[in-house]
Amino acid sequence: MFVRVGCALVAKPYVRRTAENGPTMTNAITVEGVLLEDGETLHLGKKLGLPPGRVTVTVQSKPHAEGPTMIEVLDRIHRDQVRRGRKPMTEEEMDAEIVQMRAEEDEEEERWRQIWSETAPKGE
Repeated sequence: MFVRVGCALVAKPYVRRTAENGPTMTNAITVEGVLLEDGETLHLGKKLGLPPGRVTVTVQSKPHAEGPTMIEVLDRIHRDQVRRGRKPMTEEEMDAEIVQMRAEEDEEEERWRQIWSETAPKGE
């Protein structure tokens, strides 16, 4: 099993230059991986699909996310609303609001259809 933490990894095939034709390979692959504690071993998130041979590897550390997660924020918002005495909408109130929003959207759409019909080029 692979756990994504720590590092982003860029593997570039070793580019062999010749006088006649310049570089022979130019493709680069970006893959996430984990640098192990020994500081030398990398576990890649996927198979690279490159032929065996020399590669140049660039390792870039990924910052850890700071602050609360989305779920923690939503939980805090919910607790604050309950503390302030906010009552959630009933199912009937939600249904009525949805009906009202759809009616407003239909009115807006009809207004735009009227505008478009008045601005259409003559003869269409």
